[in-house]
Amino acid sequence: MKKYALGSLAIWMVVLIVGLGATFVFDWRPVLGLDLQGGLSTTLVPKEGTHPPEESVSEAAKIIRQRVDGLGIAEPDVVRSGKTVVVQLPGLKSRADQERAKGIIGTTAKLQYHQVLADLGPATPMPTQGSSPPATATPSASSAPSATSAPATSGPATSAPSDTNENSMGIAPERALGVDPIAYRAPPPTTTPPTTAPATTAPPTTAGVPTTTLSIEDQLKAFMAQHPGSKIYTGEGNRYVLGPVLFDGTVLSSADAQLNSQNSQWEVNVKVKNSRKGEVNKVFNECFSGKDVCPPIRQGDAGSQHGAVAMVLDGAVISAPTVNAVDLPKNPNGFVITGNFTQKSAESLALQLRYGALPVEFQPATMETVSATLGSNSLNAALVAGLIGLILVAIYMLAFYKLLGFVAILSLASSTAMVWIVICYMGANNGLALTLAGITGIIVSIGIAVDSNVVFYEHLREDMSKGRSLQETVRPSFKTAWGTIVSADFVSIMGAVILYILTVGSVRGFAFYLGLSTFVDLLASWFFMRPLTFWLASRKVFNRRPGLLGVKPFDVDPDAIVAGKSPNKPKEAMA
Repeated sequence: MKKYALGSLAIWMVVLIVGLGATFVFDWRPVLGLDLQGGLSTTLVPKEGTHPPEESVSEAAKIIRQRVDGLGIAEPDVVRSGKTVVVQLPGLKSRADQERAKGIIGTTAKLQYHQVLADLGPATPMPTQGSSPPATATPSASSAPSATSAPATSGPATSAPSDTNENSMGIAPERALGVDPIAYRAPPPTTTPPTTAPATTAPPTTAGVPTTTLSIEDQLKAFMAQHPGSKIYTGEGNRYVLGPVLFDGTVLSSADAQLNSQNSQWEVNVKVKNSRKGEVNKVFNECFSGKDVCPPIRQGDAGSQHGAVAMVLDGAVISAPTVNAVDLPKNPNGFVITGNFTQKSAESLALQLRYGALPVEFQPATMETVSATLGSNSLNAALVAGLIGLILVAIYMLAFYKLLGFVAILSLASSTAMVWIVICYMGANNGLALTLAGITGIIVSIGIAVDSNVVFYEHLREDMSKGRSLQETVRPSFKTAWGTIVSADFVSIMGAVILYILTVGSVRGFAFYLGLSTFVDLLASWFFMRPLTFWLASRKVFNRRPGLLGVKPFDVDPDAIVAGKSPNKPKEAMA
């Protein structure tokens, strides 16, 4: 029995030492939550005037979580409360990361696809960037033809700033209607329907009246009048005239950023759902051929003119690639959108394409940056509170239970170390974040862990008062106490599970860490406290002087117990 008990202790110590060693070797560290390390917090509410059902809000919250999960942030917190969604992103300290997250979280409208009727160029004067190669989208299959795109994320480059020639509508002269790239023809006086022709170097004339007699603003108005439902959209400093919605973001099955191994350029691989390939392919092919649904606006690889499809999220163009190949959506391996992408811009575009379609249009009610300094102060306060609690518990246990009190402290230390290993491992590998509420749950569990020791020691003292020796009492006492320990800890674990399921936000963090610490306490009680107490009870010195263990019974003669005689002290005779 003694060897069995020591074997349990050895198993516990081996697991503990290996776990601590792995934590240091692999540099596992806990990931701090928003309230401890700072970050970005935003509250989203349905757009004014809309009244979406809660089912739609719940579905939207799931999509938003998928978006922020794609950002690679450890333990993002997305909570739905009624028709409000609260998003907390810990660890976003740099302004660039915060702005990127704001752009992805804030753009919560539906992703929609429009035909590009005109590319108006930069809306404001742009600095000289030199010439850059056109963006290119190619099918993933090597045998498929290529396609060219110009995503708005990269922004158009100009050869020189045009701060003096900008017109009142913000249209760059080199992109003026009737010049390039828009082919404009004034409405004819007859009933013949208007047509669209490729751009030329000189404005065409109609009925002997040159279009140059019209101002750029009038040309734009006339052009949009020829295309009912057209609107002007902007994106990344560029302006477009787009037609009505062709389809929404639900047509895509996937969109992933990837690094092209051949040219070391970042690109976005896109795939269309099988059930939607027919309708999407029809539009793409019409854009490739430059038909009216997608008039030609840019020159393709072979010098021919092709149309473009704009992807609009929350009213802003996020990409407007030119279609330069047929049957792109039907390609089994999908197709790629390429351009002057960095890793972050490619990943952001992929996220927006992949999780852009929301059943509810939101607007940010609040968006604030939580200071890391405030989180640091909260962490220090929590650690001080935990340390004070541990010191008070240690003083109490040593005063009442002597050496067994020291065993309780060691048991508490070992279980805390085991919890620390789990937190570090899950933080590094599963994105688990340690929050202030979680630390509170761990501190509360200290009382539960100490209570397990107290229950055992009091059973031991009570049984010894019945006249048994320490060695013969320790095992049945633990067996009786173990049932009480399991029942008490099980109630705490069940309460933590219920809290975790039914609550949201910081309360879930409290529940998780309370349940975790309580479960680890059960293991520590069986594998550490039990065998170590058994070993101490087997020592003759403690059988002779059980007071050293803090379990000395009342009215018992320890020398008689060791000698095998009656343990009860003889009562004085009545005179």
